[in-house]
Order: sequence, then C-alpha cells, then structure tokens
Amino acid sequence: MSHYKPCPLFCILSSIFIAFFSLTVNAQYCASNSTSTADSKIDRVRLTGETVSINQNSAGPCESYTDNTALPAADLMVGNAYTVDITLGTCGGNYSKSATVFIDLNMDNDFDDAGENLGNTGFTSSTATLSVSFTVGSCGTPLLGTTRMRVVVREGGTPTPCGTYTWGETEDYTVEIIANPSPSAPNQFYLVGDAVQTSTQCIQLTAASNGQLGMAWDVQNTLDFSASFSYDFTVNFGSNNGGADGIMFIIQNDPDLHCVSPSGGWGAGNISNSLIIEMDTYLNTEDRDDGLPGVLCSGGAEPDHMDIWINGSINPFGSCGVSPGARIIPAAIPTLDGGANHNIENGLDHTLRISWVPGGTMTASLMNAAATTTYATVTHSFDPLVLFGTNTPIYGISGSTGGLNNQQSFCIPAILLNNTIVEFDARLNQNKEVDINWAAFSSNNGDWFSVEKSYDFLFFEELTNTATQGPLDEVNYYHVIDEYPFPGVTYYRLKFHDINGGYTYSDIRAVEYLRENNNINIYPNPARDIATVELAYVSEINIELYNQLGQPIFVPVLYSDRKAVLDISILAAGIYVVQVETEQSSRKAFRIVKN
Repeated sequence: MSHYKPCPLFCILSSIFIAFFSLTVNAQYCASNSTSTADSKIDRVRLTGETVSINQNSAGPCESYTDNTALPAADLMVGNAYTVDITLGTCGGNYSKSATVFIDLNMDNDFDDAGENLGNTGFTSSTATLSVSFTVGSCGTPLLGTTRMRVVVREGGTPTPCGTYTWGETEDYTVEIIANPSPSAPNQFYLVGDAVQTSTQCIQLTAASNGQLGMAWDVQNTLDFSASFSYDFTVNFGSNNGGADGIMFIIQNDPDLHCVSPSGGWGAGNISNSLIIEMDTYLNTEDRDDGLPGVLCSGGAEPDHMDIWINGSINPFGSCGVSPGARIIPAAIPTLDGGANHNIENGLDHTLRISWVPGGTMTASLMNAAATTTYATVTHSFDPLVLFGTNTPIYGISGSTGGLNNQQSFCIPAILLNNTIVEFDARLNQNKEVDINWAAFSSNNGDWFSVEKSYDFLFFEELTNTATQGPLDEVNYYHVIDEYPFPGVTYYRLKFHDINGGYTYSDIRAVEYLRENNNINIYPNPARDIATVELAYVSEINIELYNQLGQPIFVPVLYSDRKAVLDISILAAGIYVVQVETEQSSRKAFRIVKN
C-alpha cells in the first residue's frame, strides 16, 4: 500500500545536505539516497568472504545514505558463490520494500554493466532478513582488486543503483575480487529460466508444463562465418501434437546477453544484430500471415513450420493483424513428409542442420534423426559483418510454452563441446617421470594444445605444445612426458587453442613426487606478525612471497641453517603465497593467511 508522509523544512534541508555530501564523498560513483529518513531502512548487511567478512549492524536511526567503504573489504574469489544477507528494518511503519545488491565488477565507477546487478531480495512488509546469492564472474570476467558494493533498500519500486527515491536507504561497502588458484572448468552453457542441463551435451529447455521459458547460451564457442561450417544439432519437440510452442536457434553478437533477463518472442524478442531460426509447433494468430499454403486468417490447416526473423522482430502482426513484420523469407516453410504435413511433436529426435557458405548463404534444415529425410529447409543470404557486426557471433537456443506445452530439448554435436578433451591423465612412471596422456575430438576450429605445469596451483608455465591431429569429429590420442616434475606435487593442465585465438582449459591433475627429507613446515598459519618456515633437514633456503595477484611482496626475512622467519606485520590481512626453494633445487609453495 502506498503512503504519504509530509516532510518538514528541516527534513528537506537535511536530505539536500545528505545528497550533496554523498556526491562529494563519492564523486567517482553516482549518488544514491532516499529523500526521507522515515520508515524503511537497512538494519544489517552480512557477506562472508574467503578470509574477510562484512557483518555491519546498522540498527539505529534511519539514514538516507551510509558510507561503509572504510570497513575491511570482503574478499570474493572468482568462480565462487556468495550470499548477501540483508535485514530490512523500519524506523516507523512497515511498508512493502526490497533490496538490490550491485558490485562494480569491471571497476569503471558505475553499476551499469552486464552482471553488476547481482539480484533483488523480493518484497517484504515486515522486518525480515532476505538474501541475494551470486557467483563472481558468472557474467564476464571481473577485474581483480578492490571495488565497490552497493546495497539499496527501497519502498514500492525495484531499487536502482543511482538517483533518489523517497523511502529507504543506500549503503556502500568495499569488496576485493581475488583470483581463484584452482578454477573449475568453465561451463559449456549459461542457462536461463527453466532450462536444465540433462547431460554433457543436452539441455531440456521446457518441461511439459504451461508458462515455461528456457534458454541456453553456448559460452564456449562462436560460429565462425569466415569459413564454411555445418553443425548437426539434435532437437526434440515433445510428444503432444496439441502442445506448444517450439524452439528457436538464435545467432547474435552480444556476449553478455545471457546476463540479461529475456523478454518476448521466446526470449529472442528485440535482440538486435540477430538472426533467428524458428521451429514453430503452434500456429499463433499472427502466424497466419506467414504465407503458409492453405492457412487462412481464420480456419484452414495448422502445420508445424520454420521461419527466419531478423533483429528480434518475431511473429509480428500482418494482414490478419495490424502491421507487417520483419520476415526475411517470402513465406514460412511447413514441415512436410511426402507432401503431407509432418508432425514434429511426435516424441522423436530430429536433426537441425545449420550450414554456412562464406560470401553466400546460411541454410537450416529440419530432418529426421538419421538425417535421411528433410522435412523443411529455410535459407538466407547475408553479410555477417553487416548483420552481426562480426564474423564470430555467439549462438543460443530457446524454447517456450504458453497455455499449451511440450517437453522440449536439444543436444549439441560433440565437436562443439568445451570438453573437446574427453580424457586426461597424468601419472608418475618407474623412471620418476610423468606420463601425460589425453584424448580429444578434432574439430574444424581446433589449432593446438599446450601442456602446462605448476608447483603451487597458482602459476602455470608451458611444458610443451602440440598441434591437433586426425580426422574431424573423431577422437585422437596424445602423449607427452615431463622428465623433470617438481619435487613434491606438480599440477598439470591442458590448454586448447582454437584458430580464432580463443582457448579453454582442461581439469587439473596432480602428481606427487616425494624425495627423502623434503618436509617443509610453516607456522603459525594463520599468522599475525611473523611466520616461520622450517625444514626437516639442514639446507640453505630462499623465500619469495606473493600476493593473490601473483605480484612479489618484499618483507624482512631472517635466515638460519634450516629456518626462515618472515616479518609480515606490515602486510594487510589476506591470503599470500610463500615459495620455498632449497639448495637441492626443491621448490614448493604454501598459502598462508595473514590476520
């Protein structure tokens, strides 16, 4: 329920002063504050970092804006998931309010970029603790270092990062984005809405339920229009001939689009610089303008059909409605088998073949699973640099249901898997060398592999490299030997380079190679003022210290025969890496925590 609370003159002057003060203190960021200090406020913000957390109690008088950026920065690791708990309180009446959390992940002094709106808590009228969960780096790669987190609580409308609003509060904090020393292998797909991954290659876009929308963006691959390609996708439209709605294959040029909530046209509506191949299993009223044989504005046949749309203008009204649309082929193409309408909602898999000839034509054909019978084909000739603005756009697939439904799904061909590497193993052999073996699909966008090794799980160096080999779409096997593994544990990974300059990493394998008297102990850990590195044997020792960004840090070190004492009292709290090297050329790295 909306409400009105008059603000006396001192309240207005106070609000003006607070807004001006906020602008002055935070000139690099836009101002955000309420104009009234009555009612809704922030009572507490909690965020548990890797070693430093935020737990700020703001209970007390209502404030328009609170600057908490001087508090210790919560350290957030790329790839890890976190939750911000926000207690929404009140200084007066209880009214509907919600909170939104923002982080300036690319450190450009705003919160406008994709992925920087981390989410909204939803609305509550009472005092309650609500949460926003997020994963650092789920949309693009954030910069490492300290940056700003903003929490905005607002009555009535959904909070935005900038500007004024009547009732609520804005609080600013500092967070530190740190590197992940053991990043997980990147996901092949970014899933939106109701989409669910069912296997390595397959996504269920919609369940057999009404009102579903699912999308999957392949965030590991682009389509290379500078060369010929042909990919066979498997699509399944469900088993209910009276169901709906269908599947869309979307090609566009915005790599951050998956960070934006979809709207309209099965999630593909209003996407600029796009080409969309529609496989429609339900004849909407506006579809009756598609030029399908026998289809009238009222009545007539209702065949499943394919169409092509440009720039997200999908199923617009035409002669049966009010205005023509942006179809780029003269008429939609019905799915036919032997001249008769073919029902693609028959529960069977179908092959969707997407092909391109440079300087010419894209062809999309819908066939049976064996690709021996073609039910419909649509084609379009265009210049990808004009349409997409690039020769390497990304692709995604969406599906939706409305008042009718089907379980709809797709699978990508194996050559598009981000795990082009299907096997990877590293083992110590009897010669105290490491055998590194892997198997990988060859693809038309593959170039070469590099084998990388690390002694600390943080800094990898190239051991060797080898070109991809073998026939396309077949598994090929590779073997290299590391003759000199590091004493202790050596970590290995593969880096797959494609012809466009992109690359993906494999999972990491660890091989332990122990020499006698190779014991190293660091204590205390966590440490406050000093940390001691002690060997189990007499040896000269050399110490190097690094921060989370891999930058060397210089601190006083006192050496003895088998011991080194580091004075870390001047360091800021956080995680550091100590590299220990002995006269036997033994190198090991350890993580220590500075309190």
